[in-house]
Amino acid sequence: MTTENLERGREACHYYRSSPHSAGLAVFRLVLGISVLVLLASCFRDVDLLPLPEEEKLVIEGSIETGQTARVLITRSVPIFDRIYSTELLNLVVTNAEVHLHCGDQQEQLFLVKDEILPKIPVYRGSRLKGEVGKIYTLEVKIDNQAITATDTMAKAIYMEKLWFSLEPGEDSLGYVNLSIADPPAENNYYRIWAKRVGQDSIFQEVNQDILNDFYFNGTSFSIPLMRKAGLLSRPDTSFFRRGETVVIKLAHLSPTFYEVINNAKYEASNMINPFAIHFEAFSNLEGEAIGGWGCYSTVLDTLVIE
Repeated sequence: MTTENLERGREACHYYRSSPHSAGLAVFRLVLGISVLVLLASCFRDVDLLPLPEEEKLVIEGSIETGQTARVLITRSVPIFDRIYSTELLNLVVTNAEVHLHCGDQQEQLFLVKDEILPKIPVYRGSRLKGEVGKIYTLEVKIDNQAITATDTMAKAIYMEKLWFSLEPGEDSLGYVNLSIADPPAENNYYRIWAKRVGQDSIFQEVNQDILNDFYFNGTSFSIPLMRKAGLLSRPDTSFFRRGETVVIKLAHLSPTFYEVINNAKYEASNMINPFAIHFEAFSNLEGEAIGGWGCYSTVLDTLVIE
């Protein structure tokens, strides 16, 4: 390397060490780097979210079905983030309420009995008044100096057109029970559906589409493929019906108000398994300091033998 080239190199190094422009650029880069590190650190900051305290409320779930007596379960609510153990469920049941059912000039008191749906949890049951189409039923609950009431009307029955079985593609014995309904025109109708396999189910079970309205098929004949509503840990094939089974389908016609009660409660229940869901207080038709609902199921039954 020549002496001339060495001198040029020294001058260049001296320029970059002493230039105000290069010094400012270095400071800018340093500040920018620190800012990025602070920003990244803030992304990982621990945040403690404390749920707001929730007031305990009475929860009333009651209904009356065509030809059946009234059934009412009364419990107390628990905060949404609290842990609930099965051994504590009985402690949530309210057993000191005074429950009456009114229909016109008739009335009866409901008493605690062992429930066929929830065997270990007592419910209030009637013994004399039974559900009849067109009748108006008012529930009255008194507890701890509180009075809660709700009223609903038994809608007219809507009958099933037919039931039939169809196989799941690729299966030779598993499939669906299809239900056909002729929806009455000129009015909005609301339905709920259950199924029971004779000799296998002790009570009617929910199906996959157990609550629906006629918003998309008002006044038309429509069909629904029904599947059993299996648990989260159940085998996939338990959702299907099978050849050789005898299945009883129960179809209920609901009032618009009772439909809103059931539909909102189910929506909120489905949100319970999602920690990021927005929770809200479900719609209630109860008057008084309680949540839940009371309503009438106008029911019809039909049976399908799957061959």
